[in-house]
Amino acid sequence: MVERASGEPVMKVTGKSGGVLGAEWGELAGDPVSFEIDTHATDPLRPDGSFHVIHRKPDGRLLAEFSGRTTSLYAVDEVAVVTGVIERAEHPDVPLEFVGKKVAFTVYDGGRHDRIGWVWGFFGAPVNRVQGTAPTFPLSWGDFTVKGGPGQQPESPRAGSTPKGNRSNAPLITQPTGTPDGTAGTPDGTAGTPDRTAGSPDGTFSAPDGTFSAPDGTPGAPRVTIASGSDGGRQRGTSVRAVLGGTSKAPAFRGDPLRFSLAARIAPGGNAKEVTGGFHVMHHKPDGSVVADFEGKITCLTVGGKVGVATGVVTRSAAPELVGKPVSFSLKDGRMDRLGWLWGFSATDEPIVDCQSTVPFYAPDWGGLTVR
Repeated sequence: MVERASGEPVMKVTGKSGGVLGAEWGELAGDPVSFEIDTHATDPLRPDGSFHVIHRKPDGRLLAEFSGRTTSLYAVDEVAVVTGVIERAEHPDVPLEFVGKKVAFTVYDGGRHDRIGWVWGFFGAPVNRVQGTAPTFPLSWGDFTVKGGPGQQPESPRAGSTPKGNRSNAPLITQPTGTPDGTAGTPDGTAGTPDRTAGSPDGTFSAPDGTFSAPDGTPGAPRVTIASGSDGGRQRGTSVRAVLGGTSKAPAFRGDPLRFSLAARIAPGGNAKEVTGGFHVMHHKPDGSVVADFEGKITCLTVGGKVGVATGVVTRSAAPELVGKPVSFSLKDGRMDRLGWLWGFSATDEPIVDCQSTVPFYAPDWGGLTVR
């Protein structure tokens, strides 16, 4: 349970915003899209709220409109993941079933530079609670407000982990049950690992895989590929880099030293699966004994503004049984850097698939990260 002493919800996403799809969306270019979310929670898995999405053609013709209730909300600082289920839908020219399908939104409250990402269950993408992709779509009108619990706080603020603004509610939030210790667990309480596909930045359509493309043969779902580092025609590539650590804040491992290193890059013009890079995670006891030590390669990278999501597979581990297991990371490059993670090490974990993770929640005691 995550709550304030007053009972006031500590996590909230409210607002309405939208934009126009760019040239990279082919036949969808120029389509106006809008998103409205109003949800709050004290428990990430028991939110109260709704969502509403509209996608029209430039002439005003409706392509799809759907709405429903939210089923999870996990927010830390200015980043939130919201999931829900569609209860009402109108989609005249899209021969797919919408009602009853799950959706996920990743919202970044960037002041005048808000962003959003999504996963659509009506294209066959499984949606798990409090998990999503990077907020790849820049919003050009409206405003989203994210009120996030501050998550794990650094023991002593240093470069790369200075608190953003006045986090007066920091002492009033506790990590949900099952918060990871740096080597295992999920930060949402019960939710497992990421979904099969990553959210597409098209407004409402094209259920992406790691390359942001709709499943082959799906009616009404055009194939779209987002080039890395596309910025008004300027190609700059996409990259994330992290070297950071501190101590575990999880009750079972409190005070244990943690260290994370991660570097991944997509060359200019490449897509999310055309990534090179690796990661290394170490978790020790205060006496130096090893709890976990594993490394591997990155298999997918998506970036939206200052938020990135990377997934990978373990290639070497002090525990040989972890080799071949999937992992995922989320990164937020801000005045307070944060890292999130999910491990697919247990048979009870839901499968981790490329391009999704949870909200960045861990504030390092030392080091930092960059997302570009």
